[in-house]
Amino acid sequence: MLEAKYDFTDEQKYPDNFNLAPFLIGKNSAQQGYIASDLFAIEKQGGFQPVVFLLANYGYQLYATTIKKNN
Repeated sequence: MLEAKYDFTDEQKYPDNFNLAPFLIGKNSAQQGYIASDLFAIEKQGGFQPVVFLLANYGYQLYATTIKKNN
């Protein structure tokens, strides 16, 4: 799973408040989002293309994706 592959800890997890600001500021942050609308907002507001991980590829049965900022 992603936690093991990328060494995520419980301390790094926080509730999603649907605000992209912490993601845009954090150089090593990840955030769940919608592949169409959130990618567009990040590219426009942040000026970069995030790395996208489709959660279904990691065993999660969800309807969205996780997006991670390029370092």
